[in-house]
Amino acid sequence: MRNLFAIRGLAFTAAFIMYLAYTVYPVDFLWTSLTYVSLFLFFTAFIGSGKFYFLVSTLLIVCSIFVVMLNGESILHMMAGFADLLKLILFISLIPLISYPAGEFVKDLKVLVAMLNKKAPAYKLAHYFSFFLANLINLAAIPIAKVIFIHKEQQKDRQAITAELIGRSFGIAMMITPVGAAIAMAIDLTGTKWITILPINLVLVVVGLWLSYYMAKRKMRFEDAAEKSVEYDGNLNKRRLILVFAPLCGYFLFLFLVEWLFHFGIMETIVVSVLPFTFIWSVCLKDAKGWYEGLIVRIFKENPRSFGLYAIIISASLFIHTLEVTGIDHVVMQHLPWIGVEGAVYFYIPATMLFILALSSVGVHQFIGMIFAAKLINPELFGMDEAVFSSALLVGFVAGMQGSPFSGANILISGLLPQLSSYEIGKNNGVYVLLWICISSILLICINQFI
Repeated sequence: MRNLFAIRGLAFTAAFIMYLAYTVYPVDFLWTSLTYVSLFLFFTAFIGSGKFYFLVSTLLIVCSIFVVMLNGESILHMMAGFADLLKLILFISLIPLISYPAGEFVKDLKVLVAMLNKKAPAYKLAHYFSFFLANLINLAAIPIAKVIFIHKEQQKDRQAITAELIGRSFGIAMMITPVGAAIAMAIDLTGTKWITILPINLVLVVVGLWLSYYMAKRKMRFEDAAEKSVEYDGNLNKRRLILVFAPLCGYFLFLFLVEWLFHFGIMETIVVSVLPFTFIWSVCLKDAKGWYEGLIVRIFKENPRSFGLYAIIISASLFIHTLEVTGIDHVVMQHLPWIGVEGAVYFYIPATMLFILALSSVGVHQFIGMIFAAKLINPELFGMDEAVFSSALLVGFVAGMQGSPFSGANILISGLLPQLSSYEIGKNNGVYVLLWICISSILLICINQFI
């Protein structure tokens, strides 16, 4: 396993370097090289992957070959499909680095939360503070929130409600945070911009957060709902809090300006800039050595464990590319019902969300569901604004994340709290997910009428 992880780490490093080269100097030779490096990355991911990842990847590859042969195309036409979603893999792999410097400030965050807990109930604080953290440091917000808000001496039902709130707030944050792969993918698929969909998504986020807390509050005992349970000794060091929050806010401003002024995709911007940003941040914290050690651990130990997912992403990318090359995607699209019908948007907004949720529920990653939905549904044909469609994709992504027992967030929470299985977490979120889809559908339909 150690040798396989080393090979995967080297394959990822080569793919990253080749991607940077092609981004700076986009010529055919470098694209061809990037394609073959992506193919090598796929083989390292395919070999040694779990049974589920192996079966799904094999199915997608076989379907791709069958479609090409059925339409009399050359197998070589498939090759470019291996690199189409490489930037998504690079994004998923590198974005956790943004949380590494923040890990040094957990004690300071606990002091801040303990002070806030004097004015706000612990449940509410866990919900909204986790949302705030998730916007800044992505998936790392879940274990940090667990350390702050969940303790061994708490009753299991209290732990379960807190974990439920933390997980849902993390998912909702993926609707607006620029460091979330979901929003970067939705923007890339629809050709919109972060600043364009942000006002729409803020409406959905406010509703989602309120609904989440309201449903959880109904499970709480009255005394628990008002309890002050976050305790930590120590003085609040405002300087250290500035050191953790100011760089992240500055980085978000940088992402916004790049997207606005240079029309450079947010996914590409983060892939190119996250290493320099975290390195400069670590240097300012006088921990450049820790940054380097964290980078090596990420590339050669942590990231290789996710290669099963990468195998599915690459094989799905190949299948979608094959559908595009052969024109089958347009054939399928033309056979969808109610093309050009004025009221079609009433069906396709909730259908987009439910399609992604349904695939997620049977183990297909939300990214794959988003990609298939975006490739098969042309929003213009159904009177749907691209920004609204992008928001519908994101609602489907978040719903799939929260309602599926196979989602990485639910599995992570289950790992942190062994008494809760990912199946139980997904089941507990079921009613919330369906209600949020219904409310979001109504809101997006109304917004679509005024855009």
